[in-house]
Amino acid sequence: MEPVFADFAYLAMKWILPTGGRSCIGRQTLEAEGVTSLDQTSQRDCRAAGRDQLSDLSWYFVYNLFRMVGIFRGVKKRVADGNASSSEGGLLFAKIGPLAKEAWDQARIVGEHIRNGSSNGFV
Repeated sequence: MEPVFADFAYLAMKWILPTGGRSCIGRQTLEAEGVTSLDQTSQRDCRAAGRDQLSDLSWYFVYNLFRMVGIFRGVKKRVADGNASSSEGGLLFAKIGPLAKEAWDQARIVGEHIRNGSSNGFV
């Protein structure tokens, strides 16, 4: 996994995650408000980096989403054990299920890409 793509995918997740909370777009079309689409943002990133295109972002979405779920579950455990570093850790609990669902949805997209030959299973 190339760090550059993983970092861009972390930013790009803002376009796929549901709204509510930390500045996520949630697949809304906001071009009228001056917010570029994910495709436009990807093209801009490629031009800036001198690349023709990005790898399949779904791979990176799966990685980043499952990673976030793991982190949030760790926070949940620390809250339950009474040794969380912040009293706001409990606010993350409601996000675990939706993030895990989105990770699974993205994993299915990757599987479909492999089945239809648009990805060889490697990034």
